[in-house]
Amino acid sequence: MKGVRLYIYIFSVVTLFLVSCEDFLNKTPESSYSVDNSYNSQADFEYAIAGVYAAQQELFTDKGKWFGVMSERSDDIRYDSNMQYHKYGTFTDGDDESTGNTFWASFWKIINRSNIVLGRINDITFIDKDVQNYIAGEAYALRGWAYYTLGWVFGGMPLIDDYTLSATEIMQIKRSTQEETFAFAESDFKQAIELLPERWDTENAGRITKYAAMAGLARLYMFRSEFSEAKPLLQEIINSGIYAMASNYEDC
Repeated sequence: MKGVRLYIYIFSVVTLFLVSCEDFLNKTPESSYSVDNSYNSQADFEYAIAGVYAAQQELFTDKGKWFGVMSERSDDIRYDSNMQYHKYGTFTDGDDESTGNTFWASFWKIINRSNIVLGRINDITFIDKDVQNYIAGEAYALRGWAYYTLGWVFGGMPLIDDYTLSATEIMQIKRSTQEETFAFAESDFKQAIELLPERWDTENAGRITKYAAMAGLARLYMFRSEFSEAKPLLQEIINSGIYAMASNYEDC
């Protein structure tokens, strides 16, 4: 009798193991997130574009401080030789500077996450077509801003707009010229302008608008001394009636 019970026990365990391999263990873990099992709904893309914005956060921490570092390269501020960032002001910084590395990594995160959004956004049907256009516009604007900023700080960049590339494939992409990098950013800004709203409601305050993308493009033109290209964009922003000059500089 004991032998029969042992046989039944062994048979049950083996059967359970075989069934489990087919029906349970081979399933994709529900706690794991990837590009393949995400981006399947409008809500997924609303979260995803928030993630693109979030990639900027380290730029404003003590680890980043990139605005201050870039200002040091101008006539606005100056650190003496005993201060932490004096190398940036004298253009003697190297690739071992933590602030520069944070700056670099943050902007490439923006580019990578924008590429995923833009690469997948037409794969699903949105509940609201306007939302689809707005999110795509935000991704274009953020990617354009990232490439423009990397371009004026470091020069020409590898131009990547395909999220499916492997690390090996990415490493084989050659560096483009600064002008090619700016042209890529210009195209992104133009596409963003066509897709973004003129303003958001109060619940979405701070999200990129059509006029913010126009200002980004105008700044790019100004950097390239293409003032005749920048002027109509800036005039449209001023004439929109949405913005006004601050009477006190400290309020900017």
